[in-house]
Amino acid sequence: QRVQALGFPRVRIFRPSMILTPNNRYGMSQAITLAVWPHLGWALRGSLRAARGIRVEDLGRAIALDAARGQSGDGARVYTWDDFQEILRAG
Repeated sequence: QRVQALGFPRVRIFRPSMILTPNNRYGMSQAITLAVWPHLGWALRGSLRAARGIRVEDLGRAIALDAARGQSGDGARVYTWDDFQEILRAG
């Protein structure tokens, strides 16, 4: 709400649950997460879909594709996993 209150004509907030990186930089807990999380997608259904992980490369691409859309879709919007997938498919 505070970002929206700044008065920008177009605001996009990307809310990934788990960003899957190619490298482990934070130790054993991240190593386990990076190994397990990509295989949990089948279990994350319904309202839990937003908790699915996204590869950092795909997230960056979705952000760039959305920015390239220019002014289409003015206003504020919060994106989650399903939105990232839609942007990438439309890419």
